[in-house]
Amino acid sequence: MPATAGLSLFMGTRRTTIGRALVSLAVAAAAPPAGAEDDPSPSPWSAFPILGYGPETSAILGGGVVFTFDVDRRPPAEGAKVRRSALALASAYTFENQFFVSLAPSVYWEAETWHAEGELSGALFPNTYYPVGNRTPASRAEDYTEIGFGAAGAVTRRLAGSFRTGGQVGFFHSEIADKQAGGDLDGDRVEGSDGGRLVGLGPVMRWDDRDNDFATQRGGRYALSASYFATALGSSFDVSKYELDLRHFLPLGGEHVLAGQLYGVANFGRVPFQTMATLGGANIMRGYFEGRYRDLHMLAAQVEYRMPLFWRFGGAVFAGAGDVAHELDDYRPRDLKAAGGGGVRFALNPADRVNLRLDVAGTSDGDLNFYITLGEAF
Repeated sequence: MPATAGLSLFMGTRRTTIGRALVSLAVAAAAPPAGAEDDPSPSPWSAFPILGYGPETSAILGGGVVFTFDVDRRPPAEGAKVRRSALALASAYTFENQFFVSLAPSVYWEAETWHAEGELSGALFPNTYYPVGNRTPASRAEDYTEIGFGAAGAVTRRLAGSFRTGGQVGFFHSEIADKQAGGDLDGDRVEGSDGGRLVGLGPVMRWDDRDNDFATQRGGRYALSASYFATALGSSFDVSKYELDLRHFLPLGGEHVLAGQLYGVANFGRVPFQTMATLGGANIMRGYFEGRYRDLHMLAAQVEYRMPLFWRFGGAVFAGAGDVAHELDDYRPRDLKAAGGGGVRFALNPADRVNLRLDVAGTSDGDLNFYITLGEAF
């Protein structure tokens, strides 16, 4: 798994979505199997650019470096492919004056039996807040700036086949500034409007037998995580958060693939708006501004057909549906949101299937947005 892949419950939304995607891609793309025959002594250092575009950030520019290393003293068994450990540093700036920096280690030992991953991150992030609920008008949007830093880590052990389990811990602190006068945040009518701390821990379970982390053609990833934030641990809020992420990839011949994902989040307790479930973004329910709808719970599904075009270019068409809800039994068919679109892919690294993605997506609300980012949506 790429670094930070199991830490999403502890961090924020758009701010760390950018960081996790960039650092994860950098770590795994720069950490080929140890003992690769094509280069017996690869350089442990590599650098990478960061570029992208989204409706939440405008253009994104930045870069980073990755250092790869081996922890096990003994080389892997002949013919075995074992991922190297890595340490990645990435930083990015957006044309919306948002800044993000992240340091992410990913360490394997005992031939990948054990895996430790983590992230230290900081951000200065002007953002847009939409009120809680699945019917809120866009006219109630308000601007604010979040200043935050956090640390998260997870350790998992492979028990059988592709099944891993373990635990995660995390800390996140934020301050809210530049609130819009007279808005919900300015009036302290929203949990978390003055910032605060999240401190917690929880279990992680996942089965992952994908043939590739970035542009999967077969296999699946089925993950269940839980986080418990408690004032007894120093958290400003008592929150229980659960995440279900089911992905399956069906090969149709050649490089044609039908991909599907079911994703759900459930929050209980005194939940700040920063950690609520949010609909939209570059990865699920594309077309919606990330956070356009937010609430305690979210359930969404998407399908995507991926196809080769020519040379290093590929294409995709996708559709998704989902909604947020305040109670688990509040979901109603009439409130369901839909989104869909298509895009092209350009293989930056064909061997590892690391793609530059351009997507155009529309929504049932009439929105139309486009995205440029690294890696597939899921």
